[in-house]
Amino acid sequence: MASLAFVTCGYSLYMVTIHLPKYAVDLGGELALGGRLLGISAAASAVSMWFTGQLSKTYRKKALLIWLYMIRAVALAILAMSTNIWELYVSAILYGILSMPIIPLVTGIISDRFGANALGSILGSTWLLHQVFAAVGVFLGGYLRTILQGIISYHSGRVQSV
Repeated sequence: MASLAFVTCGYSLYMVTIHLPKYAVDLGGELALGGRLLGISAAASAVSMWFTGQLSKTYRKKALLIWLYMIRAVALAILAMSTNIWELYVSAILYGILSMPIIPLVTGIISDRFGANALGSILGSTWLLHQVFAAVGVFLGGYLRTILQGIISYHSGRVQSV
């Protein structure tokens, strides 16, 4: 479960972080808007990490993690279907609230289950998978963007450089 959580985290986190600025431009914003959106997301994440830590004292970490992932999927769907700049702001806030609290929850679950002595070796393996899938997410996001823009340009009768 920990590895799956980190794999999906790395995949989506890096894909969004790398491709959001260009996506903002595609929707009519400026490149700096992507940076502002990532800043908003990071601020929302900081508040959410503290809040999630407080909730983990009362609720099971696994239950919190499941809820975070379910709502995170909705945030990513909103982002993927965004056609307006304001939707990017909504996505950035939701994504920030839901993305980083995953890390302390997963770390806590591993520590609770296997003990503090095993934490380093288990996290080393899960972070390896996190980074491998982060690279896949960045590559695949760019590849799909190139393919989809080519298809859209072809069907609209426009030739566009990507």
